[in-house]
Amino acid sequence: MLKPEVDPDIADNILGLERYQMKNYNVYAHYVFNTMNRCFIHEGLYFKAKLSQSVHNDGEIVLSDEAVEDLSGSFGSLTELSLDFEKRYPLRKKMTAVVGATTGFTFYDDARAGEDDLSYTIYGYGSKYYLGGVLTRPRKDNATLPGLNEAELPVTQFMMLYLSLHTTGKFTLSPMLTSLRLAFRTLVTMLMTLLHPMEAGMKP
Repeated sequence: MLKPEVDPDIADNILGLERYQMKNYNVYAHYVFNTMNRCFIHEGLYFKAKLSQSVHNDGEIVLSDEAVEDLSGSFGSLTELSLDFEKRYPLRKKMTAVVGATTGFTFYDDARAGEDDLSYTIYGYGSKYYLGGVLTRPRKDNATLPGLNEAELPVTQFMMLYLSLHTTGKFTLSPMLTSLRLAFRTLVTMLMTLLHPMEAGMKP
């Protein structure tokens, strides 16, 4: 359950929520391959794939605007696929090159939602991917993204590629270059921005 830090009667929040609760029961399968089993790894490969299917979910949303009726219902079928990859190459004794990718996709269909169902695009905060920060957090749907605060950006789809250089010694330096594609709606939306960026940018 989520509650605003500040009472909505004192100061409203950007989401217009007084209370939010989402229950999501799912089954999943994952595969992990890891050859990086030592501290300060200079060489190795890490790969993880996870597929999750929701078997039951529902939400209860209390809005801060008393003129608007509170919401409750199901978010429909939700399927999540996440992939993590990292490869490290030793360049020198104390210098390592890192190539990696992290992705998260959510498959859902708001268009097929019934009158009593909730829109996942608008109200699915509880199971979206949260990007930001530099510390790896135990929450399954968080991904680090330097330049943002911890879990600052909620998205439904993302693909991130990164290149990094690790140096160890008296000082540790880790410059990183990151490329990110994301979407706040369906996977089709993100693919359209990749294939037809000009057309996607002209749409409201």
